[in-house]
Amino acid sequence: MHRAAIEGILGVTQDGDRLRIAPTMPPDWPGFSMTLRVAGTSCRIRIERADHPRATLDGHPITAGPVVFLPLDGGSHDLNLTLGRLVSTETAAGIDSSALPIPPD
Repeated sequence: MHRAAIEGILGVTQDGDRLRIAPTMPPDWPGFSMTLRVAGTSCRIRIERADHPRATLDGHPITAGPVVFLPLDGGSHDLNLTLGRLVSTETAAGIDSSALPIPPD
């Protein structure tokens, strides 16, 4: 169960000599943080939502994308990943859902 949560929900999997991070957080989660030890490497990972995506690895900016990688080199690494805020399809389409009729039972 623990592995399923880390890999499935949090999107953290080992990919050879690196850790692949592709978070698939539930939309109502503001973020999460975790510390893992994988292949002798200490990995501190913090993921949160904000207006603009960005990422740092060990304090240095890296490209923020749907997938980022952390080296499994026996060292210690800090990954901070900020995901853009989710926009509902109603908001993106400019629909005020409060004005939609309620369907009959």
